[in-house]
Amino acid sequence: YFAGDLAKEGLQTPFTYRVLVPYLASLGPSSQLDLNFAIINTIFTASAFILFYFYLQELVSNRSQFNFGLLLLIIAFPTVNYASGVITDAAGFFFFVLATYLFLIRRFLFFTIALTIGVLAREAILVLLLAVAVYILLSYLRGPKDERKPWLILSFLPPILAYVGVRMFFSDLPNFFWSPTWRQFLFTVSRPVAWTTFL
Repeated sequence: YFAGDLAKEGLQTPFTYRVLVPYLASLGPSSQLDLNFAIINTIFTASAFILFYFYLQELVSNRSQFNFGLLLLIIAFPTVNYASGVITDAAGFFFFVLATYLFLIRRFLFFTIALTIGVLAREAILVLLLAVAVYILLSYLRGPKDERKPWLILSFLPPILAYVGVRMFFSDLPNFFWSPTWRQFLFTVSRPVAWTTFL
């Protein structure tokens, strides 16, 4: 679509909503979109690994646990399976780690920016807004007054606007909203790939 080879009507939801990586792939150095996707996703994966190093430092002080966490990330099935595919998982993971790290170090403006851009890669990143809501709630229930940051609720606005904006732009396509079903659950848990990913 971004390369001008496909009409808007030919796009398929929900993949259409994940505009960032396909757009970057259309700008890539190769005329082969698959290769551009692989290059972009490899860069996002490597960048996520570098960020994950600093992310783990914020969470783990024990060196052996820290090294084990890095090892798990590198050999994990999602890393091996998704790192260079024609999908948006690598970019979604990168922005998830980036936004979470920025939140941990209390860079809330940059957290909001990362979250907003991340929504354009993978809408599942909006789950981090739940973390913000819990943080605000706990700061009122257990924290001192100087830890309360009610203005953090404003961080909800840009990513939600980005999400809604993309949905509105593609609103003439058949709409897609994922909801869990028993059939999908049974299908997922019966696949060895799903268990490997979970482990």
